[in-house]
Amino acid sequence: MGIDLITKDQIWGKKWLQLKKIDSGGQGYTYLSKNIDNSEQNLYVLKILKDQKNPERRKRMFREVSAYKTLKHSGIPKFIGSNVDDFEKNNIELFLIAEYIPGDNLEKYIRTRERLELNDAIKIILKLLEIVEFCHNNDTIHRDIKPDNIILKNNNLNKVFLVDFGLSFNKSSDAEENLSTTSQQLGNRFLYLPELSGYERKKQDARADITQCCGIFFYILTKQIPRSLLDQLENKPHQRVKAQNILSALPPKKREKLFKIFDIGFEQHIDRRFQSVESLKKSIKDLLNVEGTKSTDPSPQKLNNFLQKAHNNLDFQKKSEIKILFDKIDEATRQTVERITAELGKSFARTQSGLGFDMALLTQGDKVGIINQIYPNKEIKPIFRYSITGSEIVITATEDDQEVEILRAPYSGFNLWDDLRVEIERYFHERIDRLL
Repeated sequence: MGIDLITKDQIWGKKWLQLKKIDSGGQGYTYLSKNIDNSEQNLYVLKILKDQKNPERRKRMFREVSAYKTLKHSGIPKFIGSNVDDFEKNNIELFLIAEYIPGDNLEKYIRTRERLELNDAIKIILKLLEIVEFCHNNDTIHRDIKPDNIILKNNNLNKVFLVDFGLSFNKSSDAEENLSTTSQQLGNRFLYLPELSGYERKKQDARADITQCCGIFFYILTKQIPRSLLDQLENKPHQRVKAQNILSALPPKKREKLFKIFDIGFEQHIDRRFQSVESLKKSIKDLLNVEGTKSTDPSPQKLNNFLQKAHNNLDFQKKSEIKILFDKIDEATRQTVERITAELGKSFARTQSGLGFDMALLTQGDKVGIINQIYPNKEIKPIFRYSITGSEIVITATEDDQEVEILRAPYSGFNLWDDLRVEIERYFHERIDRLL
């Protein structure tokens, strides 16, 4: 016969009164609680492990309590009591008592209010980064930073708390103890990170915390959940349409600086992201020093002088005409691919990313393709290039190091728009089987 579980009535039920349920997260149930013998009626949080018979979950709760005992910081709830030293005794129901932090978690705070101003978002994220930096300096990686695990005490933006260390890892005391199997996904659905995926063996990189903080900053500003570093169109969170529309309201110079932070923070490869909390903090603090408005417009006389100089520069005029033509070809290419995509149906989408105009070489490129949204690895993704060679314009498509000439025609008076569309359609139709 199995050993019966020793329950609350025999352990914490004698000392702690369960008031109401606060949450039921992945690791355990949490309740508002108070000490039966406490005449001051102070409130605490009681966390009871969900799957009491799961050895991995029991070890994780032991780790969480160890983190609370070790990390003494004004932004981390104080440890009050627990019985996790008995985690190897499978018949004992494990619990944790910690300081109660009144106030909304960040998810509820953001969801129930208008979007915060940039300076308020900076205030919150800098407080959070201070806590994360303290954890890292004490060899602890949180690995589950998300809005649900951040509390604003009394809804005060200056009083940020980080909670739930159930997935944390302490480099100085843990040998991981096989808690994270090779196939196990860590982190959360707020922001999927490849380094915490089931395919990564260690899952112990502190830079994952930093990236999750970038996700929190993005979430505070946009009320959008980032979900992934790249979506199916290879857009980072701040490059997606809804986020672009929201962030466009920021002053141009601040928006430019903010986008540079997200450009780095949401890089797919971890070595290209922020490598320390300090580097991210510095970039965010620099936002506060960016002027909010554009520089003053040039005087009418200065503008007239510039336009006259540009008009008299024949080389500039010629290259400007070429650039205008390239842009028209670019637009015709995109429209053609968009039409083909629409014909294929809603399961397919157009992808694109401009490669820019090279004034010295008189070339311009654009990566325009079609992706199967059901099977994202099925795609056609050529790079179209337009170049001037002598008196001709040459349009090519390159994919997998194979270059195909789409069209060649005299540059002067180019008007072969129908021919261009037909040849682009031919290119995609010949490769359409790749999408399935």
